[in-house]
Amino acid sequence: MFSFWKKIVLCSIAVMFLSSCAKIPEEIVSPAFSFKPAGSDEPGVVSINFTGGLKNANDSTVFLNVKGEVAVMDNAKNILLKIPFSLPSILPFETGIIQTEISIKSEEAIPLFFEFGIDADNFFASREPQNFLPDDEKVVLKNFSLEKKGIVEILEGKEK
Repeated sequence: MFSFWKKIVLCSIAVMFLSSCAKIPEEIVSPAFSFKPAGSDEPGVVSINFTGGLKNANDSTVFLNVKGEVAVMDNAKNILLKIPFSLPSILPFETGIIQTEISIKSEEAIPLFFEFGIDADNFFASREPQNFLPDDEKVVLKNFSLEKKGIVEILEGKEK
């Protein structure tokens, strides 16, 4: 009986140790943008749909209350746009999908169009959506925070 409890304690310590050393995502996986002119009732406004992922490469750690900003950078590393996001959780070996839409004024969109090689005049004249897959180094995480919790701890809570 004593060895059973000893094994439980050692396993619990191992899980706590592994969850405290969890690898935290450092980059956005597969970032993609879709630019489209806002409705006709909002002239001069551009709607931006961003999609990307955050990979949890850990085997026993769940990320909870994931929050941050996706920053779009130019070649000189100046921030052109910040897109806030939040995810409730990312399970082990899972990729949490960030999918958010924001609206900005056309004047704010012009530097993005220039950076991504989109012809602004053609974009506003055609009113057609433009999709773009940026270089990974131009999309970075800023003000990133999360809570880490062991999967065993979460599963024990569900069992009760």
